[in-house]
Amino acid sequence: MFENFTKESIKVVLYAQEASKQLGFPYIRSEDLFIGLTLEKGSIVRGVLRKYYNVSTKEMVSYLKSITCRLPKVPKDDRIPFSPHCKMIFIIADEERRQLGNEKIEVEHILLALLNCTYFEVRIIALHFRLYDSKMKLLLVTSLASLHVPELKKKKPKTKMDKLIQNYDGATAGYITANLNFETFSNNLSRKIYYSSADYLGGRDKEIEEVAIILSKTIRNCPMIIGEYGVGKTALVEGLAKYLIDEKGHSSLHGKFISAIQVDSLIKYSYESYLNMERQLKAVFEKILESENHILFLDNAQNYFSTTEGPNDLFSSTRTLLIKSQYRYIAATTKDEYDKIILQIPKLKNKFYLVPLKPLDKNTTFKILNRRRFNFQRYYNVIYENSALEHAIYLSEKYILDRYLPEKAIALIDEVGARASMNFKRDILSEKTQNLAKELAKLTEDKEQACLDNEFEKAKELFEKENSIMEALENERESFLTQVDVKQEPNTQFKYISNRDMFDVITKWTDVPVFSTTIKDRQRLIDMEKILHKQIIGQQHAVKSIAKAIRRARVGLQNLNRPIVSFIFAGPTGVGKTELTKAISKFMFGDKQELVRLDMSEYMEKHNVAKLIGAPPGYLGHDAGGQLTDAIRSKPYSVVLFDEVEKAHPDVYNLLLQLLDDGRLTDSKGIVVDFTNTVIIMTTNLGAQIIEAESLFNIRTFRKLPTSPDPVYGWTPRAVVKHDSQRLKKIESLVRDELKTFFRPEFINRLDGIIIFNHLTRLDVWHICQLMIRQVQEKLEENNIFLKVDKSAQAFLAHKGYDPAYGARPLRRVIVKYLEDPIAEYLLNSGFYPNLTFHVTRDFNKQNPSIFLEKLKFSIEESNN
Repeated sequence: MFENFTKESIKVVLYAQEASKQLGFPYIRSEDLFIGLTLEKGSIVRGVLRKYYNVSTKEMVSYLKSITCRLPKVPKDDRIPFSPHCKMIFIIADEERRQLGNEKIEVEHILLALLNCTYFEVRIIALHFRLYDSKMKLLLVTSLASLHVPELKKKKPKTKMDKLIQNYDGATAGYITANLNFETFSNNLSRKIYYSSADYLGGRDKEIEEVAIILSKTIRNCPMIIGEYGVGKTALVEGLAKYLIDEKGHSSLHGKFISAIQVDSLIKYSYESYLNMERQLKAVFEKILESENHILFLDNAQNYFSTTEGPNDLFSSTRTLLIKSQYRYIAATTKDEYDKIILQIPKLKNKFYLVPLKPLDKNTTFKILNRRRFNFQRYYNVIYENSALEHAIYLSEKYILDRYLPEKAIALIDEVGARASMNFKRDILSEKTQNLAKELAKLTEDKEQACLDNEFEKAKELFEKENSIMEALENERESFLTQVDVKQEPNTQFKYISNRDMFDVITKWTDVPVFSTTIKDRQRLIDMEKILHKQIIGQQHAVKSIAKAIRRARVGLQNLNRPIVSFIFAGPTGVGKTELTKAISKFMFGDKQELVRLDMSEYMEKHNVAKLIGAPPGYLGHDAGGQLTDAIRSKPYSVVLFDEVEKAHPDVYNLLLQLLDDGRLTDSKGIVVDFTNTVIIMTTNLGAQIIEAESLFNIRTFRKLPTSPDPVYGWTPRAVVKHDSQRLKKIESLVRDELKTFFRPEFINRLDGIIIFNHLTRLDVWHICQLMIRQVQEKLEENNIFLKVDKSAQAFLAHKGYDPAYGARPLRRVIVKYLEDPIAEYLLNSGFYPNLTFHVTRDFNKQNPSIFLEKLKFSIEESNN
């Protein structure tokens, strides 16, 4: 535990151990560390506590005794453990060490950890001695900045840069003590690269050379790196630091350090006032900008140039420095932020020389991943297969659209490694362990309350119970983890990362069931027609055409620069065009709600077309965004339904041409929205009259047919409409001709297909009636109410709801009228009682049972279960 502690810090712990024994505790508490701090003479902490806060060992011990329950003393030769709170203090101290860049845990880190923790006992002590003073943390940080400069890799100075860095390290302590601002709040990238604590990954050699040339110029020598988040702007600057360390480029750049500002550190340790923070920041900027050996790097440069309304404009004073022409520095931002903020300042237009940074290609990204994977493998104790890295690039490029290579591929393999490591050797708590932890928390709370109430005898009893529970908890946890490890593969030291691991994480990120080559996934695609027909009755031709197109797309045969598939669904109303669209959404993306539905009747006027991509700047509602583009930006994996597309204004088709051909749209804000992972469906009623006229003899003939599929009469349900292949081909040809006369040829030519929907047959309506009855049953079963409908009632509903001119929509109204309304009235009149069962049959004439009436008969059965 103490390998990262300095000798002085270990002495503090030993003093605390002795103090806990003297106070009568069988374990070392976090409060006892305060006594150790007052006793250790090897650090400035003891002097600071005595000089500025009048805290002596005697006063600290006296106060601890006054707030501590008196317990029997423990023999001095007994070894006592650390309390959980004390262990957590050490963890916080180590985190402070890491953030401040020190090699070992110093005494100052322990005090910082105590001041940053939230434990009740520690806060009481710190408040009593007024240790939460604004100067305390600043004094500690100042001291730590002057201590123990890391000696990671001492090299013999071979070059000018070697001498500069090592001389810089040797002079750092004295310099920082005199001027805290510079090194405490800046990050020397050159030094990190030199000591290999940061590693340039490569892939930007051309851009690095270009930035070096700009920096070596006498005028306009400020490079502005322009690129989206994740393309590697900071990595490029780290590569430039390596470039200068190797003394490449112009001699005027040799021996230059590249330093970045750490504004968060400045804000964290500027406690006195806002003005003090601003002065500190200005001092840091001036020091680096005026230094002959330093080049300032401003990441997210827009933050330093944007103006904030009101008095709290942190960068107001530094902004004037950055605008001055004599100062040279490197800046990085995105194209949008550059246009929006930096170009609006006239003096900056000619100051920067732009260096555009595009996302890396797949081959370069693979080389970077290949170098980075060794770090991940050591950290996570896993091994990445080469094919897994290739899939990481492919999947991140295909499914993560709002980020860029190489960052998104690195993030993917990082998370895959973390998940694999966690699942391989996971720290699972058993049920007994969880119960013990809850009991321990309750005992600790009761003990603290007893101490506050001066009930020391009760506190003593609770303390003894707490100690035994802690021991039992530790034993149970170790025992359980041992059992878990035994169940794991005992001979396996590493978890191998495969393609499947990449698929799983991408699925979690995007909520899209990503295709893989498993037997289950392949079989699901093969059985797509069967799966869709569970929701869609009839329309075999339409379902088959859709399934073929999606199978081609899912195996990678579609054009990657176009939507997955795009279709026009043409047919009469109520035949299942929208329902099939919902079924496709559920099959491909796992949810019917992953459907972006746009009613084209809302875009009949020319001025409404702009709603799709957003109003132009200066127009009313230009900040609202586009209804189509914003929906796809938030849900890039979805089915887009343009309902009744023939009603839209002709300008809508111009937008759709770009969408169908390039797989993208640019909204009013200039943001390019990707549609390559969408399914585009357009519905239309064009051709409905042709389908109606060509279906069998005449639509009026169907309405006069009195027969219905009634099992009471012994008549088997059969189709009245015959969809023979010759008639279907004729209908399809006629409908296509009508669509071609309405839409322009270039629009029709960009579609993957036109799918014709036919009228529903009586048999189709019979099966749809079954589905609708089942939906009513599922709603009732949520309240533990059941519904049973016999064949005669179903035949009655199907007959009443059959109208070929309007499809299945009349059947929905019939279900509501004859089935849902009577049930709702009964439940409202009698109350919602669970375990009710409604039996529904067709009513008949009591005098002549062979004569059926035009109504349904309900009987209610109550169950006591």
